[in-house]
Amino acid sequence: MGFVAQEVAQVVPLVVTRGEARVGGGERAMALRYEKLTPLLAGAVQGLLERVAALEARVLALEGAR
Repeated sequence: MGFVAQEVAQVVPLVVTRGEARVGGGERAMALRYEKLTPLLAGAVQGLLERVAALEARVLALEGAR
C-alpha cells in the first residue's frame, strides 16, 4: 500500500522527486520521498487527535447541560 506520486505532487510537491528514467509519453518517472512525508503525516495525526479531544470535551459539556 502506498501513495501515487502524481497525486501527492498536487498537494505536497516537496516530497516528490523526478528521476532520470523516462516513462510512457516521455515524462520523467516520479517517486515519493517518504522520509519527508512521514513528519507531515505525524503532524496531521497530532492535529486530528487534538481536534477529537476538543470535540469529546464539547460533547461531554453538552450532555452535562441536559
